[in-house]
Amino acid sequence: MRSRGTAHALVEAMLRPLASLSLLSVLTAMPLVADGGCKGPLFVIERSVNGNLVVYEAHRLPSGALDEKRPVEVSWKLEDGRREELTALERAFAYGVVVRNAGDGVHFRVRALPGREMALSAEGGCPRATTPIAGQRAVLERAYVTLGSGTSVRAIDLEGRGAATGDALKERIEGASLRASR
Repeated sequence: MRSRGTAHALVEAMLRPLASLSLLSVLTAMPLVADGGCKGPLFVIERSVNGNLVVYEAHRLPSGALDEKRPVEVSWKLEDGRREELTALERAFAYGVVVRNAGDGVHFRVRALPGREMALSAEGGCPRATTPIAGQRAVLERAYVTLGSGTSVRAIDLEGRGAATGDALKERIEGASLRASR
């Protein structure tokens, strides 16, 4: 097992050549897996109709680096534990993502909530999605969708933790605010 000092020196040596690259280049070139591995997805969406989850995960290349072309992978985790891909309609109108690679990193929006941009970043080598929650920059952990009649959405509750403080944060989007964000 390597000492902490040796590991730190190795990381510095690996990052030195990257100093002149953009943040996007650094994020996509760096493996997003820490020594102990990363636990869990970026975030999940739960719905009021059943226990199925929509799971958002960072999509990595075999090297562990973020896949610049398809950085976020979305799938269903069904109540019985099976995984399923989204249908074309779900990807296009509800749970799919629109990705924007910019000089300051990878940004994406969930199609059903285009007014809420998220940034994909790494903390301790592990990917995370940050977005404003209750007016603060936060790491999104969960969204809970309360459905109305048919496929109408009554409210979306966002839950996460403050990026700077780690404090639990919640925000409810409903009514006119929900319609304005679409």
